[in-house]
Order: sequence, then C-alpha cells, then structure tokens
Amino acid sequence: MTSRGQFTCEKAGYYLVSFFVSSKSLKAEAILYKNSSKLARAIKSGDDTYESHAAMTISQLNVGDILAVKAYKN
Repeated sequence: MTSRGQFTCEKAGYYLVSFFVSSKSLKAEAILYKNSSKLARAIKSGDDTYESHAAMTISQLNVGDILAVKAYKN
C-alpha cells in the first residue's frame, strides 16, 4: 500500500479488503476499483452529521492487479 491509496498485488490469491468513508456532507462515497472497474463502494447519505460508513469485500487478485480507493462527493 502506498500513500496514493493504491495497492498492487504481488501474490495471486483471495484478499479481504475493507475501507470506509467519513463525512459531514449530505452524501459522500468511497469507491474501490480493481484495475479500472468498480468493485465496491461505501456510501454515506442522509443528514449533515459527521458519520463513517464501511464496506468490505473478498476479491480474487492476480499478480499486477491494482486496487485503488477514490473518494467521490456529490
């Protein structure tokens, strides 16, 4: 894992990945990408109180696959 929010797989196998979004906005998302495809997302929606929401997934990765988490705010 690097400071860019990105992980490059060095050993093929199944990986348990968890991530979260924390926000005070009405809606915010953290999206997990496997290579360039959306794999999972954590969504915070509702009122303007500060909250954290998590997502977890198990994914089969091959050597060289890249997982990246990107924030999205509407």
